[in-house]
Amino acid sequence: MTRYDIAIIGSGPAGLEAALTAKNRNKSILMFGSKVISNKMQVIHHPITNYLGLKNVTGKEMADIFLDQITDAGIEIHEQKVTTVYAMG
Repeated sequence: MTRYDIAIIGSGPAGLEAALTAKNRNKSILMFGSKVISNKMQVIHHPITNYLGLKNVTGKEMADIFLDQITDAGIEIHEQKVTTVYAMG
C-alpha cells in the first residue's frame, strides 16, 4: 500500500490550492474529487470580477485555467468517493 503525506478531499478552489501548495513543498499527495473541477463553478456564466489575478472570466473559464495549472503540476485527481477518514498517526 502506498502511503501519502496528505490526502485532499474535494476539487474546488480550496482543494486545488491545497494540492498545489503541498506539491510545491515536495509532499506526496492523493487528491479525490471531480475532474470536472467544481460543479458550482461550471454554472457561473457571468463574468467573475473579484478573483485576484483573473479578471472577467466565467466560472467555466476559471475552472479550465485551474485544471491546466493542476495538470502542469502533475497532480492527478482520483474520482473515487470518500466515505470515511481515519487518522493514521
